[in-house]
Amino acid sequence: MHPLHDRISALLHAHLASKRIVVWYDPRKEFEPYFTELLDSKTTGEGLVPVKFKKLKVQVGVFRGSYFALRQQAEPHYAKEEPDHLLLYLPGETWAQKSSPLMELDLAGHRYTDLSLRREARHCLKDVGYSDGVIDDLLRPESLGYADLVRVLAGGGEGQGSGLLRTVFKETDSESLIAAWLADPNTDEKLGQKDAGAELLKLVASRVGATLPVELPKTRRILFRYLLVNEFRSDLQGSTVEIPGSVPAAGTKELERVRKIAGLLRSHHTEAYRAAADEVEQELGLPTLGIHPDHLGSLDTFRFEERALFGRCAEHIAERRFQQALDLASARQTSFWLTPERRSQWELCARMATLGLAMEAAKGQLQGLKDKPEAWFGWYTEGEEAGHLVDRRFRELETAVSTLEEDPEAEPAYSLIRQSYDRFLEGCTEGFTAALAKRGWQVPGALHQTRVFEDVVRPLPAKKALILVDALRYEMAVTLKARLEDRVDELKLRPVVAAMPTITPVGMAALMPGAATSFEVAEEGGKLGSKVSGTFLPDLAARKKWLKESVPASTDLDLQSVLTLAPAKLKAQIDGADLVVVRSQEIDASGEGGLGSVARRVMDGLLTTDLVKAMRRLSQAGITHFVLCADHGHHFARAKEDAMKLDLPAGQRIEDHRRCVIGRGLQVANGCVKATAQELGYTSDLEFLFPDGAGVFKCGGDLAFHHGGPSLQELVVPLLTWRARGADDQATEAVQVRLEGLPETVTNPIFTVSIECSQGLFAQPLKVYPVLMAQDRVVGEVVTAFDCERDDATQQVTLEPGRKATLVFHLKDESPASIQVKILDPRTDSELLKPKTLPVSLTR
Repeated sequence: MHPLHDRISALLHAHLASKRIVVWYDPRKEFEPYFTELLDSKTTGEGLVPVKFKKLKVQVGVFRGSYFALRQQAEPHYAKEEPDHLLLYLPGETWAQKSSPLMELDLAGHRYTDLSLRREARHCLKDVGYSDGVIDDLLRPESLGYADLVRVLAGGGEGQGSGLLRTVFKETDSESLIAAWLADPNTDEKLGQKDAGAELLKLVASRVGATLPVELPKTRRILFRYLLVNEFRSDLQGSTVEIPGSVPAAGTKELERVRKIAGLLRSHHTEAYRAAADEVEQELGLPTLGIHPDHLGSLDTFRFEERALFGRCAEHIAERRFQQALDLASARQTSFWLTPERRSQWELCARMATLGLAMEAAKGQLQGLKDKPEAWFGWYTEGEEAGHLVDRRFRELETAVSTLEEDPEAEPAYSLIRQSYDRFLEGCTEGFTAALAKRGWQVPGALHQTRVFEDVVRPLPAKKALILVDALRYEMAVTLKARLEDRVDELKLRPVVAAMPTITPVGMAALMPGAATSFEVAEEGGKLGSKVSGTFLPDLAARKKWLKESVPASTDLDLQSVLTLAPAKLKAQIDGADLVVVRSQEIDASGEGGLGSVARRVMDGLLTTDLVKAMRRLSQAGITHFVLCADHGHHFARAKEDAMKLDLPAGQRIEDHRRCVIGRGLQVANGCVKATAQELGYTSDLEFLFPDGAGVFKCGGDLAFHHGGPSLQELVVPLLTWRARGADDQATEAVQVRLEGLPETVTNPIFTVSIECSQGLFAQPLKVYPVLMAQDRVVGEVVTAFDCERDDATQQVTLEPGRKATLVFHLKDESPASIQVKILDPRTDSELLKPKTLPVSLTR
């Protein structure tokens, strides 16, 4: 319990052991808190309460306004040959020597009439190390009570000058106490009532070496300045700048305590610290002193430091010091001044730096590829520094920008990194296109798109699904593969060479049954299309008809139907089919729509949610084997400027696309390269004109998103295969997940929560997928996480059991009236705790 309680209990035990009965009159009610502790919320209304005093079983009764009622309750315990041990407490009552109704008990047992709280407290204070002089000061205030003395004793004599202060503050160490006083001006009145102001000043002087005036409000401002300036000075790296204000320097020993108090203020008294730090920063004009950002340390005492370092990070990116920028962004993740919005801006800088490093690593390998298409193909698809990582990093950066409420603050750096990506894309496209043209437009050793159905799909047992995703790039499938890793078995990703030109009527037809035997790109009646086994397939309707004729036990669904049909209806749709073809046009449709930021979010949602959810629903409906492939990839960068636009060629043009023109007798102009049908493996007399770099023809379509050409991004498509995991493979050990700090109402699209998990007797790290949902639709995810590992590709978080982590959510779709925060098992999509519904009321 505590020393005072233990001393009183020892006194009572001695009298109870010898006299069996104790009657205690307490006129000033000084010891009521003792009995509250002793009875521990037990009632004494209908009878006495049994309490253990060491080995004694004692019946305790408390006076409630009636002597006769208390006597009646006690009588069965003392009116016998060997009375029970009795303790009767009468708060607010004075012993009446001649008329007490409890006279018999008074005389039979031990009677307390003058037990003094201060006297007993003095004994306790001496026992824990306080000197007599300090004890005299502590016991001087008349307002000192039992609870105050308990708090004093909790200090155990530490610091000996903080005894009275412990009657005001619950903190047990001096630095925490000073921080608590600084943060709360309301404590000044309580300090005055306890005559503890002088003691506070002595404590501050002894702990941090500051001599302060007696007026507490003025002292608070001076001490804040003293603490913050000294911490700031101690954190500067190699700077000798003179800070105005004549703030004395703390000694070496005191400086350690200064830093501790400042840290306690930031961690436990956030708002008070912010207000004081901003006031000191403005008062001293710190942002105007010309301190170089490289001299700022790691603590971010003042707000201007975070801003200055952010600017420095942006400079590093603009000047191509990408590793320094990434190191700085990583080191600043825990800065005190990072609001969720500021975190997002720093996250963008980290993504820019990561993209820059990926481009540098990739460009260093390009010289050795020369004119070998297979070498370019391998470089783009294989290894830890594969070329497709650059495209992925750029996509992730652009997706993050599309979700921001504000424009990127590091706009010059952002503009330069995008220009660098444009140059990278141009260089890769020029090099690969030249190598491809020189070697007859073939990639030796690579699987061709026309062989996918016969070599991969047809051999699989029923039931199986072929998921055709229009415009899915290879690097996007790498992200999707990471999403599926913990959910499926036999997962494999292979790169495939798409049929040229890389447009939908060609690529989708190349994935049809029979394409391995006979495939052509042809023109009939002025319309371009593909021929599979002699059948002309110019559009979706023709391809669906051909599929049904080639594989009668098949059915065709679009992705939205798979996502929205009731489970029973979906199962009914596919029950009679051995092959289910699922078509997704979301990437191509949103990209061609010309709304760049919307397209980015659509693509992100497709990878993070829709395709995974479709796979799960199809598995639940009975599909066991899956194949996913694309018709072509795409370019998606900055909108093309006039210098990147090519005039349409002279000749007979059948179809014009941004990245290819199809016709006959086409004239090759500067910036273009031509391939005949025969060179591409077709027997028609068609010709195909492509930009030799990343440019586009002057024709209809979006200026940022386009396809049709022979670049790696357009020509290399993914082939992803897997087997559904059985129910027996999905058992999950019992796990408890707790969330703290959820807002009552979502008023900001970016908000922070704490998460903690425990998992079984042999606890292991736990992967979870935290997500914001609205009506079974993902509307937001975690953008940053602290004290845990977060996978950028999967948005999964790995939690260490028993270790609290912080998640920063971003509500990307702000239209729902309410959302749910869900923590999912990424293997099974089961909920690890009951989700809480949060109303959304965003303020602007």
